[in-house]
Amino acid sequence: TFTNKAADEMKHRVAALVGPRVKAMWVCTFHAACVRILRAHGEALGYPRNFSIYDQSDAQRLTGYIIRDLALDAKRFPPRAAHGQISLWKNELVSPQQAQSKAANPFERKHAEIYTEYQARLAKAGAMDFDDLLMKTVELFRTHPDVLAHYQQRFRYVLIDEYQDTNQAQNEIALALAAGHEQITIVGDHDQCLPPGTMVRTPAGEVPIESVCEGDVVLGTGGHLELEPGTVRTVKEGWYRGPVVRVSVEGAEVVGTPHHLVPADSSVDGPTVDPYVELAMFATAGAHRVRARSLARVGGGDGSAGAPFDASFKDYAAALREAHRVADVGGFHLRRRAMIEHKTYDLTPLSHLHPGMTVLVEVEGRLAPMPVLAVEQEWYDGPVYDLEVGPTHHYVANGLLVHNSVYGWRGADVRNISQFEDAFDDVTTIVLDQNYRSTQTILDAANAVIRNNPDRKDKQLWSELGGGDRIVRYHAEDEGDEATFVARTMQTLHRERRGIWKDMAAFYRTNAQSRVLEEALMRFGIPYKVVGGTRFYDRREIKDAMAYLRAVVNPADEVSVKRVLNVPKRGVGEGSIAKLDAVANAEGITLVEAMRRPLEAGLTGPAARGVERFVALLDEHAALLAADPDATGPGDLLQQVLEASGYLAELEAEESVEAAGRLENIGELIGSAREFTRIDEFLEQVSLVADTDEIDDDDRVVLMTLHSAKGLEYPTVFILGMEEGVFPHIRALTEPSEMEEERRLAYVGITRAQR
Repeated sequence: TFTNKAADEMKHRVAALVGPRVKAMWVCTFHAACVRILRAHGEALGYPRNFSIYDQSDAQRLTGYIIRDLALDAKRFPPRAAHGQISLWKNELVSPQQAQSKAANPFERKHAEIYTEYQARLAKAGAMDFDDLLMKTVELFRTHPDVLAHYQQRFRYVLIDEYQDTNQAQNEIALALAAGHEQITIVGDHDQCLPPGTMVRTPAGEVPIESVCEGDVVLGTGGHLELEPGTVRTVKEGWYRGPVVRVSVEGAEVVGTPHHLVPADSSVDGPTVDPYVELAMFATAGAHRVRARSLARVGGGDGSAGAPFDASFKDYAAALREAHRVADVGGFHLRRRAMIEHKTYDLTPLSHLHPGMTVLVEVEGRLAPMPVLAVEQEWYDGPVYDLEVGPTHHYVANGLLVHNSVYGWRGADVRNISQFEDAFDDVTTIVLDQNYRSTQTILDAANAVIRNNPDRKDKQLWSELGGGDRIVRYHAEDEGDEATFVARTMQTLHRERRGIWKDMAAFYRTNAQSRVLEEALMRFGIPYKVVGGTRFYDRREIKDAMAYLRAVVNPADEVSVKRVLNVPKRGVGEGSIAKLDAVANAEGITLVEAMRRPLEAGLTGPAARGVERFVALLDEHAALLAADPDATGPGDLLQQVLEASGYLAELEAEESVEAAGRLENIGELIGSAREFTRIDEFLEQVSLVADTDEIDDDDRVVLMTLHSAKGLEYPTVFILGMEEGVFPHIRALTEPSEMEEERRLAYVGITRAQR
């Protein structure tokens, strides 16, 4: 599955069904499974068993070092965007050499150069990033068939959740593992778009969509009204049974599944109160722009302002992935747009079009804005097709400009689920419509909301759990009254049912809504925790502590060593580090090995002494670990290295509230580390942890955005701010293209409740 939290919950449920046999099963995320495989066999690829795992911030930091060392302009090659491109290549199993050979212009060649150096630095540091865990497992299976055969025999049955979200690497791993016994079960959703007979515009004229092949050239837009060519990267065929939408404009008519996107302009631009993240295709020459608009800021997880976000991406999939990430972090909604001839068009589902809205229609080889004349629904049961077109991501169908597949933003490959049946001869499809979490009362309410979405398949969820409690609606005077009602009700339920606080959760549209509720909970003395602010493992002091531990375990880990080399201050500045880098690069050695030659690097005085003390610190604790690895647990080692480094003493000397909080966090980390006996197990757990995995077993009410609530469940759920302008947000009131997503979000929130 895709999150540690989901894997943990799944393991407990499987254990309830099969008992002790669950201990022999692997119930985990793709990344966790790959770590286990690579720890056991990674030496075959030249990696040490104790290789480091770089998280997103570590990877971006390393990318920044490389951009600096290659003397590239960090404004033209932002580390975040550059690493996003590297991640996309890895998800598609594109090696640095392949990236270089495919580069079509100097800009792409520079990114390929960054990628090449990035992989070389990772290998030198004995480290992998998250994408490497997948890519290197594929490489291991491809180059060492004996290893693959071992795991094919080890796993007679393979089961995978959310298969539509798998990327190319994950798909190859899954199919490779299942090839031995051919017993694989996947759970996921198809994505369908246009029926056969839809005519697609090509340079040679119109052809039926069912005749289009990968590699064909079709016509669409790259930001201009003149038709521009794009290459069909994927043709996806599926089967659809349900309503379709017929849209008529002057000179064109298209039929498609309700969620198929088209650029459209409603000419209505009401006031923007709710914050949002905008992804604007073709915003600048050859690039797509992601920015937080209105009140949206990145970094203020507690509802505070934080820093504005504005970045450009050459690759659309990378831009879409980053836009979703920024929106999820802040609890904001995402607006997808296309800038065509300096005019903004919202990417709008067919089902949300209505007469009077403007769409783009081909007229004599150019796109022209035309008003929608009619929108009708009809029933359809038959094959459907979708095209993935690069780099334009648009094509003309039956004379109307349409957008292509919705899956690519996470690196997910649209072909994986639609072509699954082609991978095996005997495939059975089962529709899952029984809900095991919620009562029928809850499901009826959720179904009543989601059935208003015309693109929803005719699937009615049902439950054997009975009716359960009635849903309570409270009409509050204002947000303060609402928060007081929630807190008082929680207190009453806790007392009357002799329940536990962690059985209750409160969801809201954006993080900014939590402040008033938090104040009410504090007044009532109710313990709570907020999920979605600054992650525990992203806090500075935690990353510093983990960097010390990683540097002891793997001194070749350049990113970790550089993070703490001068923390606390040892007199080793950026200039000294640059000199050490020069020696390391010239001699082909690691940074720590270069530190053992301070005079050769030209270091003198405080810098030389600081480097010598740091190396001695690492050597001392590495020797302690090597002498008796079983007796030296991660908690004790972490405590000792932080004390010996002076890190704890520096925080204690500050005598500030902030420093006291940092010390408390470090104490919590050390306590968590003491739950593990092996250091490598602790490092893996920290590296793979996700935001919602931090919901621990403390007896506290959980507060989070609805975006963060996906995949979780609680006996009692409160959804706040269900009022026009908040949820649904104000854009949904003036633009129908937003309302469908709001209903989906409400559906998620309602179905998190169990009873």
